[in-house]
Amino acid sequence: MAHLPQTEFWCIIRGGTGSCQPSREAGWHPFAALPRVPPSFHSLRLSVIQITSAELKSTAELARLVDSYPTLQVCYFSELKFLDPTPINQVRRISRKVPGTFWQCKISACTDMSISAQARLALDLLAAAPRLGLAAADPQWTALLDTLLASVPSDYKQAVIQLQGPGGRDLDGHAPGAHMANQTHAVDAQCMIVTGRVVLAFSPTDTSDRAELEADVWVKLKGGRMTPTHAEDGSTHVSGIGLSAGFAVAGDGDPPSFDGFREATDSVLFDQLQFYVREGSALDERGMQALLRAVLRREQLIWALSRGILRLELYRYSGTFWDSIACITNKDILSALAEHSLPTVEDAPPTLDGNEYAEYLSLFLEDKRASYLQRLPALRSERAKAKAPLSEGTHTAADEQNVAALGTHASTAGGGDEHDEESQENVQENR
Repeated sequence: MAHLPQTEFWCIIRGGTGSCQPSREAGWHPFAALPRVPPSFHSLRLSVIQITSAELKSTAELARLVDSYPTLQVCYFSELKFLDPTPINQVRRISRKVPGTFWQCKISACTDMSISAQARLALDLLAAAPRLGLAAADPQWTALLDTLLASVPSDYKQAVIQLQGPGGRDLDGHAPGAHMANQTHAVDAQCMIVTGRVVLAFSPTDTSDRAELEADVWVKLKGGRMTPTHAEDGSTHVSGIGLSAGFAVAGDGDPPSFDGFREATDSVLFDQLQFYVREGSALDERGMQALLRAVLRREQLIWALSRGILRLELYRYSGTFWDSIACITNKDILSALAEHSLPTVEDAPPTLDGNEYAEYLSLFLEDKRASYLQRLPALRSERAKAKAPLSEGTHTAADEQNVAALGTHASTAGGGDEHDEESQENVQENR
């Protein structure tokens, strides 16, 4: 293989009913399922493994397979069945060393496995927590992951987990391969040695090319490379999480409560809870409107506002990365709660009700907001004719008193200008 240093090798195995049997005690090798034996796997620079419709003895067996290839980058597993689905023992596994280039694992439609279980398996295969330097039982990581996975609709079938170092590179500092292109978010150059991230994406079908729901968990170091030794001195911690706004409307039932994140983010080192819209995603756009309506009614995330950690963001795909093009800061939201009146154009009413204000804010860009104000009288007329409710969340004098108290509390909790500037820096780091 020395004369093909840049060649990317795939191993693809497709089973069928009864065609893939449990492995022997000695272990299972993917090439056993192929008609011819290729060159020794010790010399083969295998980049991608794809296995479909196979029955395996245990998840540990799958981990041993992954660990056998030091150049592995991506795994795709679909319709697998495990006779023993017990979680992987990471303590025993780290001694074998997980491939440093391994950055993405996609799992879908596995037998008798919920979307939550599939995501946890992918995280285990990637050894996400220990490779980012988090302690094996880090309480904040555990609580955050439990809350996040509980927010994913149970009928979703596909989980894709990505593990990234600074600048979208892998954790050993190598440049991203072809599979990482067009899938990562931008990360500011100033955080090249201080930030790592886990991206969790979920889709309702096992053939989806684009995730409907996505979450980013950001891990920050005090300095140095990301290795498990950082967990020993407590220098590694979860610093923030970003959720695609579609989480607010993804389920078929009532909108989810994000109060579960309150305890999971309760740390002085946790500095940002972000909800974002990927431009062009109808689900994200609907979710952002629903989220803002709930915030303006003081039904959601008031605790996050009082701590000064809430941030709403709009991202646009540039061809390689998702770049931030607009944001609503914690301070902006507090001002919106307190003032709830906007500059308007001619013939546009001077006061917006709660639903209209949520629609206005969710547009992010000033030109779109101006266009909305111009169209608002016509929109109101159309809604009146359709007998649609014009306002489900208008502001009252009691609301304004509560907001005043909230603003005072937010200032003492770090929700003022200084914290807002820090939040801006953190967003640039994380993305």
